Amino acid sequence: MSAPIDQSNGNTALNWVPADSKLLRLLVVVHLLLGLAPIATVLLPLDDIRFRPLIFAFLSVPYSQVMLLSFWVGMGTSDVIWRLLGAMMGSAYLAASLVFFSILLPDAPQTSTAERILRYETAFAICCTSVLVFAGGFWRMRRFYSELCRIPDPRVCTRPRFQYSIRHLLLLMTFAAIVLGLTRMMRSARSVTEEQVSFTILGLMVFVTNSFCAVRATLEAGRIGLPVFLVYVLAVLLAAALGIAIQCDKFAWWVFLGCVLAMSVPTIIVILSLLVVRSCGYRLIRKRRAMAEDDESQSSPA
Repeated sequence: MSAPIDQSNGNTALNWVPADSKLLRLLVVVHLLLGLAPIATVLLPLDDIRFRPLIFAFLSVPYSQVMLLSFWVGMGTSDVIWRLLGAMMGSAYLAASLVFFSILLPDAPQTSTAERILRYETAFAICCTSVLVFAGGFWRMRRFYSELCRIPDPRVCTRPRFQYSIRHLLLLMTFAAIVLGLTRMMRSARSVTEEQVSFTILGLMVFVTNSFCAVRATLEAGRIGLPVFLVYVLAVLLAAALGIAIQCDKFAWWVFLGCVLAMSVPTIIVILSLLVVRSCGYRLIRKRRAMAEDDESQSSPA
């Protein structure tokens, strides 16, 4: 059963106006503070392996910022110019935090002002490009699958009964095979280039999977307890694959476990942030074409 879209005060699918602007503004302030997490890393003893999980957690926070910026740019329905401007401002803030972190490292070499500006421009280009590329995926999701709307009474929305087909199983097995193959390739890499390429592809797969799964699980209609739990379990498993790939398992078991949990921090931040958005009455409303395709795939014989 679908609920009508609230058209009061401009809260429609064509104009995303927060139901509780104070709460969402507070969320923005919290994320501005979280953006300083990499700088806080310099206060820790970087050479002490006991602090490795905490260092991983601090350094992984910017990934959650990129996830949420991409979601807003791709799923937000305000004017394109404002979304692009927000992406640039957010990327500039993240780039500044990362550059300050590299400058404040205890063993950081002395660099000139020109080198620092070049380093900042590079970090800004990487952050902005990442946000826009992943925002394209969310835009496609909004275009063909579902869009973000405010529901007057979210209780009347129900999640469709959980079903899966052979296609879903094949996609899951293919994804798992690729992740395991990239993990093994990294551990047995014979050159730095091969290792970097494998890590980049694996990192992108983890990043994209966690982002889209977190959005779907958190903002879909109906109960979200089990989907959110499954998304976190998936994030931990993918973080374990990354930890094995970079050979964190050679350390003590508690260090490896701490690093795995730390690398799942971005997904936790994204889920908690989207729960705030959900509390304001926003849901992902599936488009009729996507629902018809799902019904057709589920009704087809296995």
